Amino acid sequence: MKKLIRRWKRIPRKLRFFLDVFLALILLFGFLLTREIPAVWDDTRFRRAEKANLAGPSEILDLFHVPEEWALVGYARLLLADAGEEVLFCPFYTNYNGYGALYRREKTDGILLTTPPSFVLGSWDLSVVPLFLFADDPAAVRAEVQLRLSEDVVLELSQVRGADAPDEERDQHTRQRFFWFDIPMPENSWSKKRALLWDLWETNSSTANSAAEFPATIRLYDAGGMLLETREYVVRSRAMDAQGSTVPDAAE
Repeated sequence: MKKLIRRWKRIPRKLRFFLDVFLALILLFGFLLTREIPAVWDDTRFRRAEKANLAGPSEILDLFHVPEEWALVGYARLLLADAGEEVLFCPFYTNYNGYGALYRREKTDGILLTTPPSFVLGSWDLSVVPLFLFADDPAAVRAEVQLRLSEDVVLELSQVRGADAPDEERDQHTRQRFFWFDIPMPENSWSKKRALLWDLWETNSSTANSAAEFPATIRLYDAGGMLLETREYVVRSRAMDAQGSTVPDAAE
């Protein structure tokens, strides 16, 4: 150590000054790097957005890069968090744009069935419609959803979640805390089913003024295959959700 000190003192003062400044800048850059780059600290950015919106504290469920199949959703990554009575969606647009915005959807008696947030209108370049199911019951390992897009277009969906999910039923969308369904889009751009799926996709859009509502029957099963709950549910657009609308009996 003494040798290093003696060598340091032999360096001219002006050079030592510039070296000190250079080292200080490196330390400052390292601090800003760990604090501000969103690709590294998305969770920190989320907590800032959470406080700014007087939400939470919530539990982060997942953070993932948006699949290519989602087409033009308008963001690059998505963070999901459970705040008890509601689910928080925090999209991140690029790697250098401050912290993300925050979007909320309320649960109904511990259940929320919804598409991810979307912001881009008018693009039909969509190969799948993702659908998320959040269920508070920790024993629910498998979910079956019968989604009625119209009287003659009915979808049957099934997915597993959690560590207890059977290996043979797992796929790339198996998650620990929520169910993720991917609904393929018909290739025919003029088909009725494609138009209905597009309306479903926009139910969680912050820009579309949609009046869409889709009734669904949700069945939750435990790891042993025992039925835990059957729930009648309605997937509503943000506009209809705000109005508290319900699907008429004739449509069910």
